[in-house]
Amino acid sequence: CDNLNSILIPDSCKLIGSSAFYDCDNLSSILISNKCSGLKIGSSAFYKCKKLNSVILSGCDSIMERAFYQCTSLTNVVLNENFNVLPNSAFLGCSALVNFSPRSFKVCNRIYGYVFYGCKKLAGKFVFDACTTVAEDVFNGCEALEEVSMPVAEKISLRMFTGCLSLEKVYMPSATSIGESAFVGCEKLSELTVSPNLEEIKSCAFKNCTSLPPDLVNLIAGKGLKSFGDKEVFSGCTSLTSLIWNFPNLEKNVVNSSCFLGCSSLGKVVFKTPVAEIKAEAFRNIREGAEIYLPKEVPQKFGQWAIGITKSTKND
Repeated sequence: CDNLNSILIPDSCKLIGSSAFYDCDNLSSILISNKCSGLKIGSSAFYKCKKLNSVILSGCDSIMERAFYQCTSLTNVVLNENFNVLPNSAFLGCSALVNFSPRSFKVCNRIYGYVFYGCKKLAGKFVFDACTTVAEDVFNGCEALEEVSMPVAEKISLRMFTGCLSLEKVYMPSATSIGESAFVGCEKLSELTVSPNLEEIKSCAFKNCTSLPPDLVNLIAGKGLKSFGDKEVFSGCTSLTSLIWNFPNLEKNVVNSSCFLGCSSLGKVVFKTPVAEIKAEAFRNIREGAEIYLPKEVPQKFGQWAIGITKSTKND
């Protein structure tokens, strides 16, 4: 389809099949009749249509995975607000995507992985009122995204917001789990609401989040916390200033490796529940002169550079 520049979808059309316009390099325009209803778009239907710039799908009931994968010139998308599902990789790599509507989904109950992966110009706010299940990497690399609200979502998934450099606010008050690398590099994140019954925070969840509230750890994590990630959970979080370690239900009674590495403003740590081990670099390069109040039962083991101000070398 090298010579195909535009297509008109009539109102009688009910299906655009899988890979129908796969890799049509010169396709720039899709016109869909405003009377069209019940239209379904198959998987990879417009895969790598690199000149496609706008699609209005208000008469479309569903799209399948990779429908607009790496449509790198796509700037405008209009979907039906009654979508139940956003499929895997639907807009992955649409790096020019700026205008997307609706921004508030009332009935969408599931978001599959990588939907907006790499949509680095997609700014503003998204609201998903009914979404309970969110897969990995949904907003990974959305550098301009500012706010997300998912009041009934049960988890913050793996790498869900990695690299969202402009993200300031996330409202997910039903989430009991924060996935690995969920917020890596979210340097403007300053408001986060999760369930008061948060059970787990996985590795690297907040790595290099430099604008977190000073006492964020104790704002989101209470006595019900069962699992702390194996490494770097709050590494590089330079805005953290205080920590009360009061987690009696942890399955592994340790402060894991590099957990607070480089938290250069962390000036006071109080242990109210015992720990068996403070692992390597757990509190390395926190604030100089920081006060650390160990539990009455002193940890049995301290890893290399567990606490202190040190300079990293090639031999570390």
